Amino acid sequence: MTPDGQANRHPAGRSPPREIADDLSSAGFVDARVSGRGGFGVVYRCRQPALDRDVAVKVLRVGRDDTDRVRFLQEQQAMGRLSGHPNIVHVLEAGVTRTGHPYIVMPFHARGRSTGTSAATRRAVTSPCS
Repeated sequence: MTPDGQANRHPAGRSPPREIADDLSSAGFVDARVSGRGGFGVVYRCRQPALDRDVAVKVLRVGRDDTDRVRFLQEQQAMGRLSGHPNIVHVLEAGVTRTGHPYIVMPFHARGRSTGTSAATRRAVTSPCS
């Protein structure tokens, strides 16, 4: 269940809905798996073959209203302005899928792996949900 009592439609480790998977693939991200979710975003672990790396792609949840869309786009911009700060996850890319879902691409860091950073930073990096 989500914090607002809704059933989890995207359990961790599962594939995304076909539309989202196709959108992500068209944007260059394959093998999408749900990694986490927050108030209005779902984070997918994806492979970015062009750069031979795994990334975290946060996508605005399907069915959100225009207010949430504006907030998500503001989050993209704020994260972009703060990229480079040691306690803020880096934004690698941001955009909108061909069917209109805004997304933010960040480095993927598996939970529990030591990266030489503080626990608070690892939580921020592995849980970029709002």
